[in-house]
Amino acid sequence: MGQLQDFRRKTTDDVQRIWDSVNELHETTNMTARHMEDIYDKDVLKLQDFRASAEKKLNKLREDLVSLGEREASTSSSTSLTEDDDKGDSVSLSKRLSTIETSPQPLPPPHATPAPPSLS
Repeated sequence: MGQLQDFRRKTTDDVQRIWDSVNELHETTNMTARHMEDIYDKDVLKLQDFRASAEKKLNKLREDLVSLGEREASTSSSTSLTEDDDKGDSVSLSKRLSTIETSPQPLPPPHATPAPPSLS
């Protein structure tokens, strides 16, 4: 009979330790999720806003340069806005500007954040 009581007590203790571990893991998960949200709010959103702003400015600059090139070409038939590349080929300014990549690239996955200190 004493062995059965010892077994029940040990089982109850083991079950309680398992539930304690589950609760601690749950708390750690919540803290990690909060940290990830903070990082996203502070860093990723700012980077996305900066990227959108930079793309708008680049597009505006490209449009301004192309319109300037077209205006110069229309006012002066003897002068052209071409440049010789390394191969000696003549390439127009508007063609060069149209090759600039502005499509959004996906952000790399975030690096793993270190685990928060134990609450023990």
